[in-house]
This record gives sequence, structure tokens and C-alpha cells, in this order.
Amino acid sequence: MFSKKNHSCPCKEEVSLLYTFRALEAETENPLNVHRWRKLEGSDPSTFELIQKIQALQKRMVACKKKLENTELELKEKEKACINHSV
Repeated sequence: MFSKKNHSCPCKEEVSLLYTFRALEAETENPLNVHRWRKLEGSDPSTFELIQKIQALQKRMVACKKKLENTELELKEKEKACINHSV
């Protein structure tokens, strides 16, 4: 069925992937680029800023809901007009 020849010699792609894997594994153990783990600059927003953002988003959400309700009402009116017109 299977010859020993097929099992003993992996294809070139597998060997290439194995070398790539080992190189990446070694890189994670001993990183050459030490600056990639630097601390990011910036600060967390204050509680007041977060509350302001929440309120702004809530106002925007309410405005979108009102617009959606108006659009749905217009759609229902147009559907009724189409049904009445076709009858």
C-alpha cells in the first residue's frame, strides 16, 4: 500500500514550513526587536468625559429612532394608499 519512501522523505513545502515555524518560535523566545513592547502613550478618559460620550450617543440613538419611526409611518401610509388605489 504505502511505501517507506513516501513516509521517510517529506516534501519540500513541509520542510520549508517546518523551518519557518522553528524560526518564528525562536523569534518569540528571543525577540530581536525589543522596542515593539514599548508602552503606548495616551491616557484613559475621565469619568466625566465618558459620561459626556454616553449622553451624546444616547441623544444620537433617540434621533435615529425618531427618524426610523417617521419612515415606518410614511411607509405604512404609502402601502395603504397603494392598496386603496389598486382596489
